[in-house]
Parts: sequence; C-alpha cells; structure tokens
Amino acid sequence: MPATLRPMADFDLTDPASYTAPELEADLVMKGGITSGLVYPLAASRLATRYRLRSVGGASAGAIAAALTGAAEYRRRHPRPSGPVTDGGAGFLKLTEIPDLMGAKLSSLFVPSVPLRRAYEAFTTWLEPGWGFGKKLRVTLVKVVGGAPLLFALPVVLVVALGTWVAVPLFGVGTASTVTAAVLQLILWLLLGLVIGLVVAALRLVLRTLKDLPANGFGFCNGQPDPASFGTDVPLTPWLTTWLDEVAGLAPGEGPLTFGHLYGAQASQAFRDLQLDTHLAEESPLKLRDFNPEIDLKLMTTCLSWARPYALPFRTRIFHFCPECWKRYFHAPVLEALLAGSSPASLGTQRVNGEQMPISDACVHHPDTKVRVLPSAPDLPVVVGVRMSLSFPVLLSAIPLQAVDYGRQDPHKGLVELWFSDGGITSNFPIHFFDSMLPTRPTFGINLADKHPDTDDMVYLQETNQTRFPRLRPITSVMGLLSSVFNAAQSWVDGMAVLAPGFRDRVVELRTAEGEGGLNLKMEPSTITALGKRGDEAAQEFEDFDFDNHRWIRYRTAMGDLTDLLDRMHRVFPSYRGFVADRAPGASGYRLGSQAASAADLAATEQLMETAGAWAAQDYPAMGGPLPNPRPILRAVPRQ
Repeated sequence: MPATLRPMADFDLTDPASYTAPELEADLVMKGGITSGLVYPLAASRLATRYRLRSVGGASAGAIAAALTGAAEYRRRHPRPSGPVTDGGAGFLKLTEIPDLMGAKLSSLFVPSVPLRRAYEAFTTWLEPGWGFGKKLRVTLVKVVGGAPLLFALPVVLVVALGTWVAVPLFGVGTASTVTAAVLQLILWLLLGLVIGLVVAALRLVLRTLKDLPANGFGFCNGQPDPASFGTDVPLTPWLTTWLDEVAGLAPGEGPLTFGHLYGAQASQAFRDLQLDTHLAEESPLKLRDFNPEIDLKLMTTCLSWARPYALPFRTRIFHFCPECWKRYFHAPVLEALLAGSSPASLGTQRVNGEQMPISDACVHHPDTKVRVLPSAPDLPVVVGVRMSLSFPVLLSAIPLQAVDYGRQDPHKGLVELWFSDGGITSNFPIHFFDSMLPTRPTFGINLADKHPDTDDMVYLQETNQTRFPRLRPITSVMGLLSSVFNAAQSWVDGMAVLAPGFRDRVVELRTAEGEGGLNLKMEPSTITALGKRGDEAAQEFEDFDFDNHRWIRYRTAMGDLTDLLDRMHRVFPSYRGFVADRAPGASGYRLGSQAASAADLAATEQLMETAGAWAAQDYPAMGGPLPNPRPILRAVPRQ
C-alpha cells in the first residue's frame, strides 16, 4: 500500500464524508448466492472509501449488489445540487443500512402467488432457524392437510371403516384379549389411513403446484404483489426499484434508474450514435473506443430456451416484450419507462402463399397486444436487468421475452417465447466482465464459498503469486454425485478462472457456515448483521493489494499467450497468403470494402507475420523464464 493512502479501516462507513475523495479507480464483480448477497453492501462501501468504482458486475444476488453499488457511485458523481458537500457519499451510506434493514424484512420480500402460497409456506418452514425438527414437521403437515382436507379425510374414513368391519367380529367374542386385539387393529388401521391420507394430500399439493408454477413464470414468487393477496409486505421488485432510486439520489419523477443514468449523458449519446446494440456495431469493434461510460454496469442472465448466457444490458435488438405479459413482473413506474423507451416491433417479412407478408408482431399469449422492442441499453431500467439476472429457478419467476424464430422456414417464421432465468446457471461469478490483457486498474472479485474444514477463518485472500488449488467436494452418495455433476456443469468456467494467475490474487473468498446465506430466507437478524460485517472484512483484505505485481503477472501472461498465438499463425500463414490475396477482392460476404482496403489488409497482416518471424528468430524472448501457471489459452469464443 502506498504510504500516502489512508488505511481503509480508518474510514467510518456511517460518515458520508468517508466517500468524497477516493484516490484510485477499480472495478468490482460479485458472485451470486441468493441471500449470501447480504455480504456485499459493506464490502462495496469499504472499497468505495479508496476507489471510484468504474465498473460493477454480478449475477443473481450479486446483480442486486452490483446495481445498488452502481447507484451509489452515480450519486457520488452526481450529488444533489442543493445538498451538503458530503451528499455524494449518501448513496454508500444507504448501502451500509441494508444488512440491518434486511434483518427485519428479508423473508417478506419474497411474496408467493396466492395459488402457490401453501406449497411455498410448507417449503420455507424448513428454513426457520429457531425451530426444531418436530415443529417443522408438524407445521408442514398442517400446511399439507390444509391444502386438501377432504382428500386427506376420505382415505382415513374409508380405511378406518374397513378396519372396523374387520375388527367388529372380535368385539363379539367378548374376552379381554380379543377386545385388546380389536382395539390394536383399529389403531393400526387408523395409522394406515392417516399415512394414506397424508400421501394423497401431499400428492395433491405437489400436482397442483406443478400445474400452477408455469402460470406464474415457473416460480413461487414473481416479485410483485398478488392482487388476490391482502398482505402489506412490499415485494422484491417494487422494493428494489425504490431503493435503487433512493441510493442514486433521484428525486420523485426522475426514476426509475436506467443504465443511461450510470453511463452518463455523453456516453449514452455515443451508445445511440454508434448503434452499439445493432449488427452495425459488429462491423467495427473499434467503435467501442468512443463509448466510455462513467459507470459500466453488467449483469448476467441465462436464456433457458436457447440454452446460453447473455450479458445485460443486451447488445442486440432482437428481443421484444409484451406489455400485458410483463404486468405480472413489473409495476407501473417500470412499465411506463419501458413503454417510453421502447419502439414498435419490425420483424421483417416471409413468403406466405407466394407473397411476401409481414411477420406477425402479436404477442404469443395476447393476440390483441403488439410486442415492443426492448429499450436500448441507455433507456433500460436497471431493475429490469437485475430482475432478469435474479430469477432463481422455482423460487423467483423467470422473465419472458419474445423473438422471431428465424430457424423456421417460410411461412412458419413467427414470434416464440424465450424464458430468462438466473444468471448464475451459466456464470455465477462473471469475473471476466471487465478484464483486459493489460489492465489499467484492478478488477476485484468477491467469491462465496463454504466454510473451510481446516480453519475458522471466514475471509481468505491468498498470498501474491501463490498457487491456488481447487476445493475438494467429497462424493459419498448418489445425491452427492448428482450434486457434483450439476456444480461442475454450472461452475467449471468460473472455478478455473479463480485459480488462474492474474485472477487468484484479486479474488477474496468469503465463506459461509451452515444456516448462513444461500436459500436461508429466514436468518436471524444477528446472522444477517454478521454476514454484512464479514463483507466489510473481505474488502479490507485488499488493503495491501499490489497492483504493480498484478500488472506484471498480467503482462507476462499476455505476452506468453500472444507468443503461442502468433507462433501458430506464423507457421500456417504461408498457406493462407495466396488464398487471402485471391479471395479478398471477390469475396461474396464480409468484404473489406475495396481493392485498396484488401491490399492494405494483406500488407498489415504481412507486417504482423514479420514481427512473429522476428520473435521466432530470437527464440521468443517472452517465453524466457517461468511463465505464470496454469497457462491460459487465447481462443475465439462467442460474445455473451
């Protein structure tokens, strides 16, 4: 740590003045973990005492924290004109309130749809931290029986009647032994009837839940209040919308907070002018040089229908929303902003009965409602991105969008429904969001993990340059095997990144014990407060972060990777030289534009190959000495 920097621990997080003059810049990425996300507010606030957070990202619960952190950073950059000098720090001050606030209302944010309430309550009964097994079982049975009392009672009555018919002859004998035997038989028949009744009632509850879930977006809670409910709880989406606006310092009527607020006016206009969310942007990636947002917020979501991840906000305009469908997921202020920032759909044409006809823009569920193009990134409310990243399967509803299925042939092209769910399904820790081969500022990551078996330390950042080994997951049962299969499929990319040089030195591991975080929606207030403070401790692990050493590791890694890449290209290029010269002028697609442009391209490539040849002649200087391990591989992968 440079001697001129004040230790982060010396700042009072409850004093807005602590956030007014950070000396450095950094990016921050936070892992998903449902309620584990409560560790992030104090962590972000602590880092904000030293760093201006230029880019923030996350998935699932990490998306909530990233959005709130972006909102706080926005307020720091745009304090209220009439406020005090320290008003810019008020956003981070509000962040520090979240762990204590959640201690009283965490579970109330998850409001189930009325038809699904009984099943939801039966499930969440097992999350009650202060209840023993007996009470949990008793309450669950009451919920199950209460959902289908007649179906429960009918088997009981029938079985007891059958048992009585069998046992009555024994009463006629009149001896003590036969009466006792008859009573025991009746008790056994009653127990059998109760078991059958419970099985029938439970089966009824399960079948009804499976039937009702799709209508609620495949989740117990859609984030909105249910019109049939008389509860007073403010559900997740309205609560989050309000908090984003308050943390950002937006006055009434200025919200909801959009990605454009975070980008800033100049960058938002550049985004529109450069059309960065259309295919035109793909023709010139150098356009991104002119897009320099004040705060870059990126979130991860998963398109289940297409089985692939997407980064939010989208860099494409192929997705559409139905205002009627989205009334289930977003309340009036957000819908109004969506309608104001969107445009009518233009889906192209297809040949129908020999004529070119427009592809229908009617919603697949509401024929009288036309879909609209999802707003461009600067106009998209941040809460929409968060909600699409946060849709933990079954707990929170997935979000439907619509797009044309161009994979179909004429005349069968048309809109299809696409379901977007939790970003953590495909990348729960998108540490790659803001990376570059030669970084100009650190990108810190906060990773979540189970408590380590060998230590009581709940926060861990390994020593610089030290090799990091993966955490073992013991497999002792079939369920353990299946769980490991799921974890490997879900997390292998994120897991390998954390172990890589240039990553492991900037990712702090924040550990949780049994009963903390995860699906524990009903943690004790003291547990939630402790989790928040643990996030503060995690941020302080970066106190002595050696950015110079980090840059050296990244430089050595980048040059080693470039050496491998250029060596492979140099060896193959002789067979491409004539092909490129012949192909470029008359290519049927992806042309360079002109004969002169084709010649310039080939000349530039020749210069690059000459450089590669010079490297080879010098026996590749960048490969001298040990390179950081394990070695990454540069390769072309689809953009998210």
